[in-house]
Amino acid sequence: MKKLFSFVAAVLCAVSMSAAVDVLTAEVLGAQGSGYADFSGKKATSDAVYAGNCMKNSTSDIQLRYTANNDPSKVKLSGIVTTTSGGKLTAVRISWGTWSGSVQDRTLEIYGSNTAYTDYTDLFDTEKQGTLLGSFNTKTGANSFTVEGDYTYIGIRSQSGALYLKNITIAWDGSELPGEEEPEPEPEPEEMGMVTIAKFLEAKDDFNIYTLTGTVSDIVMDKNDPTQYNVYGNFNITDSTGTLYIYGLLTPEGEAKKFREMDIHEGDVITLKGSYTEWNGEPQIKNAIFVSKSSGETALEAVRSEEKAEKRVVNGQLVIIRNGVMYNAAGTRME
Repeated sequence: MKKLFSFVAAVLCAVSMSAAVDVLTAEVLGAQGSGYADFSGKKATSDAVYAGNCMKNSTSDIQLRYTANNDPSKVKLSGIVTTTSGGKLTAVRISWGTWSGSVQDRTLEIYGSNTAYTDYTDLFDTEKQGTLLGSFNTKTGANSFTVEGDYTYIGIRSQSGALYLKNITIAWDGSELPGEEEPEPEPEPEEMGMVTIAKFLEAKDDFNIYTLTGTVSDIVMDKNDPTQYNVYGNFNITDSTGTLYIYGLLTPEGEAKKFREMDIHEGDVITLKGSYTEWNGEPQIKNAIFVSKSSGETALEAVRSEEKAEKRVVNGQLVIIRNGVMYNAAGTRME
């Protein structure tokens, strides 16, 4: 009976010391959004007990920092350590959090030790911080590594400045890091087909792609050579429902600055594709894709609808007025 008890105890002990993986998040560490604060006695899956100092930022990431200063009262420290071992360190992986525009190039350092850490300040003491096992940089390098050597305690700190981490995954006693979640595929814009300018403006859809047909007018000229169109292709298109500014017309292959080679002129009716954008509150399509064009009488027909267009003779010239816009007999917009 005594032997059976010893055997069961040994099995239970082995199970309790079995390999495990800890995933540290702001929630697991008990971080608060009200500022940096110390924590201790935090556990995940393994037997490791975590302590340190951090905060939870507005996107629920772990936020760490290190601000050095010659004035000790202005030094700002934070970090994460184990005060109880989770076994032998096997591997570490991190997932960066949401970055502010001010964070450009920061490094997270991972230390290993075979002596229990007292608290996170040990990481800033060269005699207590242990061995630098590896590091992660916000701009370059991998997001995981396998620990070389035998270490039973881990320390995590910023090399300098603030860092934001979605999570930190630590594998103990030969455990493998779990597979990373596959990111959801980015949605692809849909082709929404041909619409009127009015429908396009009503939709205000800055993601999907719409096809529009209209008459070209008000082409912007080259500022250095007013006798030529600018190379980008900036102009208005008008259909029976409204007018829209086109800020740049690309070739069907997506090439920019080829507008002069497209042989497009005022009065031409063109078909193009693009998504809704605004500039200074005004709607437009930026970098529309050219599809096709027609000119001459076709342009005239595009602006002439017997029930909506009005013909007049102005200064001895036949003009067509449609939606308050005046065109000559060739279909060219008149000022």
